Amino acid sequence: MTNGRDRPALVEPAPTAKGWWRRNTWGLIAVIPLFAIAAGLVFIDPAYRFWNNRASQPVSPGEGSWVSLPGVRLRLGGFDAITLLDFRKKPVSLPPDTMAWRAVIEFQVDDEQVARGCKVQLEDAAGALYGVQPAEMSRARVNDVGLPCAPKDPGQGKLTRYSTPVYFVLPADAEPVAIRVIWRSQNPRFARLTL
Repeated sequence: MTNGRDRPALVEPAPTAKGWWRRNTWGLIAVIPLFAIAAGLVFIDPAYRFWNNRASQPVSPGEGSWVSLPGVRLRLGGFDAITLLDFRKKPVSLPPDTMAWRAVIEFQVDDEQVARGCKVQLEDAAGALYGVQPAEMSRARVNDVGLPCAPKDPGQGKLTRYSTPVYFVLPADAEPVAIRVIWRSQNPRFARLTL
């Protein structure tokens, strides 16, 4: 086909279909920040739950040296340095420069099940925390060791008042200042029984 001057007419090329990548470029670019936000939320949520699930609000003793939390009242019944004995009633040799301590915690509860499942720690003057029944006590003959906040004889029905002992081993130069009793159900509050 010519246009009168013997030159061929310009023919528009047929439009070609765009490929998938070219059609979706902007959508793919927009998705990148969404993935970054989603990845951030994966790390932020556990961190938020960790910090908000910590025992951070101590409840100190009130009237009569009792600490009151929902469903349970408790106080320190005694705290003494002790000598641990083995099954032959001979002193247990602890690591050098350590001492064993025993605390007795008294409970008043409506139902003994409320107090179960606690975590007990000893706090020293430097702020260090020590757990109950450490490995150093593995050879000691301690008959009254049980769950830290449960009665020694739980088969007695619903007890409303009982006491339970807890044991610690600390460096000899550590100065104990308080016992912490923590329940996850009470977070962020915990009982702080000063010595």
